[in-house]
Amino acid sequence: MTGQQISSAIRISKKFHGKVPIVWGGVHPTICPESVLNESYVDYIIRGDGEKAFYDFLGFLELKKNGNISKEFSWDNYKVYYFENLNDSVINFVDEPIAEQYFIKRDGFEKAFPLETSRGCPHNCAFCHNSATGHTYRMVETKLVVRNICQLYENYSIDGIVFQEDNFFLNLDRVKHILSKLRDCNIGWKANSRLSYFKKLVTDKEMMKLIIDSHCHVLQFGIESGSERILKLINKKIILEDVVKINKCLAEYDIAVRYNFIVGFPTESKEEIEETLSLIKKLAADNLNMEVPFVNIYTPYPGTPIYKLAQKEGFLPPADLEGWAQMTWNYPNHTLHKDEKLRSFLSDISNDYLMRSTYPR
Repeated sequence: MTGQQISSAIRISKKFHGKVPIVWGGVHPTICPESVLNESYVDYIIRGDGEKAFYDFLGFLELKKNGNISKEFSWDNYKVYYFENLNDSVINFVDEPIAEQYFIKRDGFEKAFPLETSRGCPHNCAFCHNSATGHTYRMVETKLVVRNICQLYENYSIDGIVFQEDNFFLNLDRVKHILSKLRDCNIGWKANSRLSYFKKLVTDKEMMKLIIDSHCHVLQFGIESGSERILKLINKKIILEDVVKINKCLAEYDIAVRYNFIVGFPTESKEEIEETLSLIKKLAADNLNMEVPFVNIYTPYPGTPIYKLAQKEGFLPPADLEGWAQMTWNYPNHTLHKDEKLRSFLSDISNDYLMRSTYPR
């Protein structure tokens, strides 16, 4: 992702450059290609989805090695790849054994495994990288997800699945089928959802019973702000009154609730940040199962709808990858947040919640 995760990639790239081709992929090369290709220690990038693109790229390297290609890729080659059929990315865990280090201990699980069963998001939040890539929402076929869960349970005795995707609850028929299998196998799970979906779900007793019976450990939602103006600015399309009601309904169930918030949006005032802090306190008072939330500081992503506003407010993109690596969720950017007192306020808030969080780091 754009920000401090880049630091490790820089270190690895510099160490191995000249020994093997260095290829970058992921969010940052997709939305900021020039910032990566301008570095001497990066040879190539892949933008967008990498599965098929990287396979094709290996074929290019083979042709080049054998002297069948005389020139490098041009800028025209760096299109944003779109991997339409997620079924083709599904691994058969009978044929491909999993090394122990790929199992994770988190969210109350002793031995969980992360699965991606969908990709993308149909919504258009103005700060999110999904709005920059323009990719549509795609899903792995339900029967393949169920097959994977059965294989993981039978061969590795897992106790949890962490659904590693932006929006697990988009297709309810599919969700019901998957949760039924988790219930039958006695495997717990954690997933992310858009909070507005639960406006109806919390009143659906049958669905909530299935969520409980299938041993849901954590539900995670992005609320982002306690300010109605900021929610409109970022095109979040949720209503704070609904947030409060849904949170109270979720309090009736023995499920940990994890909320994400963002502060430091362009034009956001100190008073609007205080509104977010007040909302966090109210949600925590109404729901004892609410975890200490993430309160991250806005990162300007090129290509997103709100990016031009960030530039108008003074944001200057870093000149190189080392500069982008200094961008962090917990410390404000001095070009966007010029007021020293506001920067200190943002930093104190974000780091206070980070230090109190029980989420593994």
